[in-house]
Amino acid sequence: MATDQEAPRVVSASREIAAAPERIFELIADPAAQPRWDGNDNLASAPAGQRVRRTGDVFTMTLTRATSGRIT
Repeated sequence: MATDQEAPRVVSASREIAAAPERIFELIADPAAQPRWDGNDNLASAPAGQRVRRTGDVFTMTLTRATSGRIT
């Protein structure tokens, strides 16, 4: 069992998608839609109307479980 004293673990994955960058951005630019397709089982919901339009835009989201990390 993990404890709070253990070092954080970083896990990453990648997948090549046969789609234009604009199409991919349309999927990720709406935070309210992300829990439907994200697949990490930690995104519960986000209020509608928070469309991301450019670098530096921020949004809020409710997570399904506590996290000790920072989302950027």
